[in-house]
Amino acid sequence: MSAPAIHSTFAEDTARARRTDPITSHEAADVNDVASSIGAVLDLLRAEGPMIDELIESRLLDRGCTFTGQRLRTAREALVRQDLVHHNGSHQLTSRGRRSQVWAAGPAPREVELEPIPDSRRCGACGVESVVEVNRWREGDHLFEAWKCADPACECGRWNDREVRQ
Repeated sequence: MSAPAIHSTFAEDTARARRTDPITSHEAADVNDVASSIGAVLDLLRAEGPMIDELIESRLLDRGCTFTGQRLRTAREALVRQDLVHHNGSHQLTSRGRRSQVWAAGPAPREVELEPIPDSRRCGACGVESVVEVNRWREGDHLFEAWKCADPACECGRWNDREVRQ
């Protein structure tokens, strides 16, 4: 068995190929435009919405991009590390029937720490301390709460809501 050929690196070589890689790897690294692949993936997800890696590759090939699937997955992962793309929590099947994560443009959602809600609170509509139920939810970066007033003397007797904080 012969030893692998070791090619010298060139001054203009980038760090994307190892010194021990064959010359073809260095040539491929020289034409591999990392910034363009990252931009292409981000632009696609912003324009067309969430999708799996396989669909990202297919759509970009349709647009005339010549990046490999591996180059695009690496670009997508770089965007995840920069918090510009995130897994949106859902999955779709690939063309081979395997589950794949769905990726979306934008930062990953952050969990909101909610303070405990006392059993009894003042109604924001009437001021009576008779709130029986409180719910909280997020819409984008906004946190809302809704409460139901149970005081028979209170005419609001309905669900009221307000934005708690942004």
